[in-house]
Amino acid sequence: MTKKVMTAVLIFILLFSISWYLHEQTKQTYVHPSYEWTPINTFSKNMKGEKFAPREYIRVINY
Repeated sequence: MTKKVMTAVLIFILLFSISWYLHEQTKQTYVHPSYEWTPINTFSKNMKGEKFAPREYIRVINY
């Protein structure tokens, strides 16, 4: 039993370390460096106490 556990742990560590190494070697920028992040206000005072309806994941508020 311990031989199976050790083999599984060894395979996991091997695959994890290989994938980590490959990830570090092929780093890509997914966002353009000149892109400026703008914060989004996710909570509004108008929404205080309001609940979402079923399957309503995004609430659109008209200002």
